[in-house]
Amino acid sequence: MKKYISSFICLALFLLLIQNFSFAKTYDTTFTANLFESKKSTVKISFYYDEKEKNYSGKFKIKIDGISIEDSTGNIMDYFESKVVDLDKEDEYKEVSVMTYFNESTEYALFRFNGKKIINLGTVFSMDEPVFTGDGKVKTKGWMGFWSYDFEFVLNKDEMKYEPVYKDEYPVKFYEGYDGEIVVKENFNTYIDRDLKSDVVTKFKVGDKIKILKAYTKVDCEKDKAKDFCFWYLIQDKDGKKGWLQLKDFMEKVTGIPWAG
Repeated sequence: MKKYISSFICLALFLLLIQNFSFAKTYDTTFTANLFESKKSTVKISFYYDEKEKNYSGKFKIKIDGISIEDSTGNIMDYFESKVVDLDKEDEYKEVSVMTYFNESTEYALFRFNGKKIINLGTVFSMDEPVFTGDGKVKTKGWMGFWSYDFEFVLNKDEMKYEPVYKDEYPVKFYEGYDGEIVVKENFNTYIDRDLKSDVVTKFKVGDKIKILKAYTKVDCEKDKAKDFCFWYLIQDKDGKKGWLQLKDFMEKVTGIPWAG
């Protein structure tokens, strides 16, 4: 029996050693793809392992037909992969994306090869997997603490970088599956305009239920407040009347806001 136990322990230690060794090094992936004028190119991507921190650092090297550049992501990586995407079906290119995942966020670093050099087109990020629409735009999803919003990235042709395009106002969409109620626990008022000096729409009282419909995000905020807390929200009462109030003025006065990290 002792012999079998000893053999089992030795086998376990050996497998653990092999596992640690296999991850404690640069991870390479190599593939071929038609990236420019339908010519076949060889792509090699190396993800660097940080021996001190014992994780993949976010740094990587991309090499296409002998030409290489280095880049890094904003976070350490829980998981990574790469694939070819077609950002604009009307042009002669297909791009290489290096995807890295950390917690709930996804980052796609985008690279174009023109036969002579690799062009870093920047990074797009999203809660969910970005959608490449084929017209040069990338549709993505953001998170505001208790609601999600849709936005997109477009290519700044002067800088040759993808940049996010945000709106001033968004519909408030709670996470999928949320079916709770937001209930008033301390009195507050909503206003006809985004101005506390405008007319009052509804005087909410304890026990009233509210619906949050929209968020207006183009705001300035005091230095000691995060900008999110100064967003104006369009709130509907039980009779369908709608009024505005900043988050900082009602978030502590209700229960049931579906906060999720």
